[in-house]
Amino acid sequence: MGRYSHLSIEEREDIMVRWLGREGVSQIAREIGRDKSTVSREIARNGWVQRAGCRVRYRASTAQARAASRLLEAIGTSAYSCFPRPRQRDTNENSLGLLRECFPNDADLSAVSDEDVVATYADSNRRPRKRLARKCPW
Repeated sequence: MGRYSHLSIEEREDIMVRWLGREGVSQIAREIGRDKSTVSREIARNGWVQRAGCRVRYRASTAQARAASRLLEAIGTSAYSCFPRPRQRDTNENSLGLLRECFPNDADLSAVSDEDVVATYADSNRRPRKRLARKCPW
């Protein structure tokens, strides 16, 4: 299968949908182009049993959060991770877009000082909001 890479949220969502559709591990693996041991391990590691005797349940967002948590634990740091609900998703994407105006995707963030981050944070909080009749939240 080539060089190993972590499962993406899209692949986890494909696993979730196909698992809920009662497809087998081998079929899911073929469909997403991964080894069946990867899919089997993913479901075993991030699935849960709701009632004894029932099939293992699997949710992509839970699996992604657990993977991020394991990664942070492995590198010895902590970070905030939000779980966007449908109403929050637009706000998160809008906020990220505003941050990307100051810090593009290809920007070297190691060159950004703490003062720059604080200034950008303050500027984003001072932006007028449509939802607040064009007033600032602060």
